[in-house]
Amino acid sequence: MSASRTATRKNNGKVLKILAVIIICLVGSGLLFYLFGTNAKNSCKESFATAYDETKQKTYDQFKQKAFDYFEAKNHVSNQATLTIGNIKEENSLEVLSVSDSWVKISEPDKDADKTTRWVEFNATGVYTVDMSVSEFIIDDYNNYILVKLKTPQLSHIALDTNTKAYLYKYEKGFFELNGDYDSGVKMMLNDRAEALDKLTEQLENNDSNLAKAKTSTENLIRTFIKNVNPGMNLKDSDIQIVFT
Repeated sequence: MSASRTATRKNNGKVLKILAVIIICLVGSGLLFYLFGTNAKNSCKESFATAYDETKQKTYDQFKQKAFDYFEAKNHVSNQATLTIGNIKEENSLEVLSVSDSWVKISEPDKDADKTTRWVEFNATGVYTVDMSVSEFIIDDYNNYILVKLKTPQLSHIALDTNTKAYLYKYEKGFFELNGDYDSGVKMMLNDRAEALDKLTEQLENNDSNLAKAKTSTENLIRTFIKNVNPGMNLKDSDIQIVFT
């Protein structure tokens, strides 16, 4: 009887050990499942959060760009209504610079047929003008910038000074006389004036310094005019580019 009880106890002990192992395995599996589930859940949360942030930022950027485009277009139209060139293109002959020059006529009585001695200084003036009717204005409303294309200033209105006088006019038979002929003296004076006009026209037209000054004067006049007709634009000289063609 005693041996039988001992065997039974041993068997019960084995069963208990097996049950304990099973319970431990079950508990361990549960823990692993819980941990795995928690990690998977956290991973899903992180993926969702990342996707959410990316979508949120993308949506924000899209609306921001649309708003920027809208206000940019609105301001662009507003500037167009403000920037103007006035009526400057109506000037067919805009005077930009007055110039002058002098030329001296010195006779050579030993060589000249009239045998007179004279030293005369002639003065002439001219005006540089720009034909604004053929000008071109290219306006960039958004940047408040204007490109102006102009014809190169042209010299015109060349004329001798009416107050030109002879500093020395010495004829054989008196002032404005040649061999007792008053008309010949006048004719000689008129010939001198015609020669002076030709010489002075050539001098003025070939004066590169005067042309450079005329261009500078034109630039200043155009920029000043555009600024005056656009007082609220705060235009700088660099905002108005002028090109001569």
